[in-house]
Amino acid sequence: MTHANEFHVLSISPCRESRMLSYVQTMILGMLKPVLRATVATCLTSMLMPLSVGHAAPPAGFVADTISSNWNEVTGSTFMSDGRAVVWERGGRVWIVNANGVKNATPLIDLHEEVGGWRDYGMMSVVLHPNFDENGWIYLLYVVDRYHLDMAGSPAYNPNADTYYAATIGRVTRYTATAKSNFTAVDPTSRLVLLGESAATGIPIVHQSHGLGSLAFGEDGTLLLTTGDSASYNQVDTGGQVGDGYVNDALARGILRAKDNVGAFRAQLIDSLSGKLLRLDALTGDGVASNPWFDAAAPRAPRSRVFALGLRNPFRMNILPESGSHDAEDGNPGTVYIGDVGWSEWEDFQVCTGPKQNFGWPLNEGMLARSDYWLASPYNADAPTGLSAPAQTLHRYRDLLLQDSQNATALLPLDPTKFVQAENASASGAPVTTVYIGYHGSAYRDYQTNTGEWIDFVMPSVTAGQYTLFMRYGLGAATNRALRISVDGTTVVNSLAFVPTGAWTEWRMLSANLTLTAGVHTIRLATTGTSGPNIDGVTLMPLGQAAPTISPAVPTFVHQRPIIDWSHGSATARTPGYSGNAATALNIGGGTGGVGGVGFAGNCTVGGPFVDNALWPVEFRNTLFFGDFGASWIRAVSLSAAGAVTSVKVFDNEAWSLTSIAVNPNDGSLWTTRWPNTVTRYRYQPGANLPPIARITATPNFGNSPLTVTLSAATSTDPENGTLTYRWDFDDGTTPALGAATVMRTYTAAAGVSTRFDPIVTVTDLAGNAVPATMVIGVNNTPPVVTITSIFDGELYPMTGDTTFPLIASVIDAQHSSAQLTCRWLTTLHHNTHGHSEPPDSNCITSTVISPLGCDLETYSWEVSLTVTDPDGLVGSDSVMLYPDCNGWLACPTDLDHDGNVGGADLAMVLQSWGQPGAADFNHSGAVDAADVAAVLSSWGACRSRDGATVLGTARRRRLQSLGRGRCSGCRSGAEFVGRVSVMRCARCL
Repeated sequence: MTHANEFHVLSISPCRESRMLSYVQTMILGMLKPVLRATVATCLTSMLMPLSVGHAAPPAGFVADTISSNWNEVTGSTFMSDGRAVVWERGGRVWIVNANGVKNATPLIDLHEEVGGWRDYGMMSVVLHPNFDENGWIYLLYVVDRYHLDMAGSPAYNPNADTYYAATIGRVTRYTATAKSNFTAVDPTSRLVLLGESAATGIPIVHQSHGLGSLAFGEDGTLLLTTGDSASYNQVDTGGQVGDGYVNDALARGILRAKDNVGAFRAQLIDSLSGKLLRLDALTGDGVASNPWFDAAAPRAPRSRVFALGLRNPFRMNILPESGSHDAEDGNPGTVYIGDVGWSEWEDFQVCTGPKQNFGWPLNEGMLARSDYWLASPYNADAPTGLSAPAQTLHRYRDLLLQDSQNATALLPLDPTKFVQAENASASGAPVTTVYIGYHGSAYRDYQTNTGEWIDFVMPSVTAGQYTLFMRYGLGAATNRALRISVDGTTVVNSLAFVPTGAWTEWRMLSANLTLTAGVHTIRLATTGTSGPNIDGVTLMPLGQAAPTISPAVPTFVHQRPIIDWSHGSATARTPGYSGNAATALNIGGGTGGVGGVGFAGNCTVGGPFVDNALWPVEFRNTLFFGDFGASWIRAVSLSAAGAVTSVKVFDNEAWSLTSIAVNPNDGSLWTTRWPNTVTRYRYQPGANLPPIARITATPNFGNSPLTVTLSAATSTDPENGTLTYRWDFDDGTTPALGAATVMRTYTAAAGVSTRFDPIVTVTDLAGNAVPATMVIGVNNTPPVVTITSIFDGELYPMTGDTTFPLIASVIDAQHSSAQLTCRWLTTLHHNTHGHSEPPDSNCITSTVISPLGCDLETYSWEVSLTVTDPDGLVGSDSVMLYPDCNGWLACPTDLDHDGNVGGADLAMVLQSWGQPGAADFNHSGAVDAADVAAVLSSWGACRSRDGATVLGTARRRRLQSLGRGRCSGCRSGAEFVGRVSVMRCARCL
């Protein structure tokens, strides 16, 4: 009997552009694991695909093996002194694992009710106290489910309820593992919240990413943790309710204070927990007295806990062993290595060597400044100028952070309010401009090419005496440029040479001494040649006094640049350098003083540990490891005594979906966790014979009895290129035996009875290393036929706010009822070349939330997929892509051809699609019907939006291709688009 099933489902789908890197399989007959795909996101594919054990590609002498692959969104690992590991999952479960990766039957800690596992959130980090063997203390960093934050402890609390996509907090909690359980269980009464006791005291979570990073213990026993800015990744965020955030909700609930409402600039606000390296007392959670802004009267205030600032999304950090003091009073927890995930251009690896260091975000990304955030800089509520309104009462964030330089005057934290700004002066020529950032005020003046151009500054009244005129200027040209200085029409300096500053964005000071009478004076700076420097502002100070700087009560900073950054696009990696004493970036492999080697790209930094293993090859001793989740690699850098990068080496170019890199101190091996289900270990075993890579295919793999199947392991490979042998277990009652790489087998079963077979091939190399691979064969069975009907491929999503999409799938299974089928849904946000996946949902009646991301220089889309598995292991799946409604077409959905009118062409498109899902199914019933025709007729004429305003069409808008399939012009291999996708979107080459 054929069963037609209709499901309402939430979907989280595999990435369309991912490439298969390895297959993971179970060693136990009859237990089949999902197949893993990965590059930019976690991707599950059909279990009909062949399974095999894959190997990474580390350098010669290293062996990489998958030690466990039974995890549910594995996130990281740390280690006990007896050889056991602690591994945690995003959903809130923490497990004890033996040295071979086998986890205990029950978790050490289970906080799945409390932990909010959504978007990029969940259980982010776990660390053991340095004296764990004596005290059993284990520390957890996680995002709190908003429902739990609101309702835990109340009579109405429902342990199965969740509230996602809402403002919440990050929390640090400590538990005690008991010695009597051999540290395999915790005492639940030992729970102590160190940070985040309430909504007002937690780490703000007001966006869908950039919230929490890592925990680590300093050399001095203090607890360090990294936090993100909790700002939008979809736009320049300087505060307010952005379309994909929860700021208003956070303000109403006290999660944010008014002064915190500055978007990404929370990373620059000292009195905020966001975008920081925090340093806590591991006993109490208070700030440490040796922290740079510790307030003894408020030890739990954000500023008391801050050690360093200016981070965006510091996902993973590590401490250099024996690099700090063992006394917390010294304020030196050691050298901290931080992988900070970048925004649209650069990933970077930061090093914190002391307090007060500022890593620059959002005014800088990677080595150099971001002009968009610099131009948008708001005022800092904690940085008063000392002036009263209507004068400027607060400093801008950008005035408190200077770019790195080797010139002393460029590093002066000058007070802009004490200068006469050039944009406010009168001038002949020298127009006001903002091309080169770094200026004070709102702009600067730029001399053009005419001799005799001038700027007149009317200076505040002075008493008679000698003064120094300080002039702030920028000069990116290669040669000097001169200006004539006159006071009230009298030349006092005929020609003053302004030397190059190394870059137009480098602003320095030049001075000239003047004798002035009492009163107000006009000082003119005029060109004497073909042009002059850019002039930002001038000020007068009594002779012998320095230029006015910002009050020491207001902290100021110099950008602490990363030791290395790498591009999101081109294969370009850089180290910091200087040009004419101004900050610049030196391309790796680019010569001119840079580090040798080859550049590389990536898009999701994963900071790793410093490795000093005397048994490893010399090129990997005393090296700093780091990886990239999206680009699937691990690299190692060697550092000079001063901490500068001297070389970069590839360790593994097939390290897919990294979520952590850690050294096991018990045996010196390197452990990595791979999203969503795998722990991989690297060991140095010179001369070791690597096991083969086993692969199996079956053609066909389902059908009626008798079913003749061609089984092939011919694509299996041996790393040493040796001869392989193949032992076949056909799972049909016959004795396993050696055979050829490709064999044929006929499977039989009782008529009409669906029967599963799991043939296994064991591939063995010349050294005796044996690796199995298995495949599902379905006799008298066919896989479910799955069609998502409530969302069509290429559908647009609104840009006005989060949208909940109810999901419906048509599932047809010829052998099984709906009660016998299982669902697995994934929703994945694709951002440029990487992805952010939601937890899988096994409910067949649910919905998914799509946030309004896109329509800027970044590329965003959502993918929703459903995988349905029958009880005998055959799988059917479907997936759809959604794109942002950048043209506002959803305001008039019945205008299918987007000409600004609903008319005959639109009606024809509806009739053409009758009975089918797609763009013309306006009510999402699953198929075009009479209701959709009525929708066209009722909106006939000039297109009107939902509020009644006319929507103007334009002939320049690109028309949609016909509903159904089409070819993407310029795509590799003639890639297709499916559904309602415009020619413009087709360029994405899905």
